[in-house]
Amino acid sequence: MTYQTDRQIIEKMIIAASLTAIVAQMIKTYNTQSLELALAHELLTKSLGEQVSGLSRERINKLIRRSQRETTAVIGAIFEKYDLATVYLSFAYLITDLSENNYIVVGAESDFSQAWDIMSMIMSDVISNVLSGRRLVIFDTFNRIARAGNIDENSATEAGFLVDQFERVCDVYNTSVILIHHINKYGSDSDSENLSLSAIRGSSVIVDSARWALVLRGISEANAKSRFGTTDWEEKQKLWVKLTVIKQNHSEPVGAKWLYRVAGGTLTGSVALPVRMAKGSADTKEKTKEKIIPSRKKWRPVATD
Repeated sequence: MTYQTDRQIIEKMIIAASLTAIVAQMIKTYNTQSLELALAHELLTKSLGEQVSGLSRERINKLIRRSQRETTAVIGAIFEKYDLATVYLSFAYLITDLSENNYIVVGAESDFSQAWDIMSMIMSDVISNVLSGRRLVIFDTFNRIARAGNIDENSATEAGFLVDQFERVCDVYNTSVILIHHINKYGSDSDSENLSLSAIRGSSVIVDSARWALVLRGISEANAKSRFGTTDWEEKQKLWVKLTVIKQNHSEPVGAKWLYRVAGGTLTGSVALPVRMAKGSADTKEKTKEKIIPSRKKWRPVATD
C-alpha cells in the first residue's frame, strides 16, 4: 500500500506509539523496573519503524517522533483522569480485540510482542500488589469487563466463565468482590415491591453465583408526581433511590428502603419519603381537603312562623 500523507502513516503506527507513551508513564511510576521498561520502550520504537519500512531513514525517524509526541499528549490527558493500571488494562482489551478481529497482526517473536510481554509481566505484579491485602474489591461494571473480553453476558457458559474469574480473585487474594451490573426493564420499575432474581440483566448464572444481590432503582415518573406534585417533580425525582435486597444467603430478610441523595451524592436513609398526595391533581391536595361535599340528605323547606 502506498501512503500519501504523514497522517495516514501515523494512523498505522498509533497502537505501538500509544504503548510507548504508557511505557514512559510506567517508567516514571515504577522506577524499580526501569531497565526492563527501557528495553520495552526500545522494542516499541523499533516496532514503529517496522510499520513504515521502505521510506527514508530520515522520514521514518520524523514520523516516529511525531507519532510518539502526539500520542503522549493524548495519553497524558488520560492519566490525569485514570490510574495507570486502568489505562493499561483498557489498552490490553483494545489490542486483544483488534488482534482477534484481524485488524492488527502481532507476530509471536516481533519487537511489539516482546515489549508487550515485558509490560504484561510488570503490570501483572502491580495488579497483584494492588489486590493483596484488600478486604473488598469492586468491579465496575460487569458489562464493560464482558465486552472487553468479547463475552456474551446472556450466555450461561460465557458469563459463567467470567464469574469463575471473580471467584478466583476471592480465593487467591482472600478477599470479597462486589460486582456492579445493570438491571433490565422489569427491574427498573420502582413501583414494583417484589423483585425476583430475573431483574438482573443477562444470564441467570450471574446472580445465581452471588451470595448477596442488591438492586438500586430510581423513583418512577408517576410515583414522583404523586408525591412531589406536577410542577417540580423532575428535580426531586433525581434525589430518591429505592434499595431492594433480592438475595442474601447468610442473614435475615431486609425490606425495601427509600434513600435520599444529599450533597456530594451520598445516599442516606434518615429522610422520609413524602407520602402520596390525594387523588386528582397532585397540586391541589390542600384544596381537596377543604372541598365542600354536597349533602346527600333530602331537601326540606325551612319552617316559618
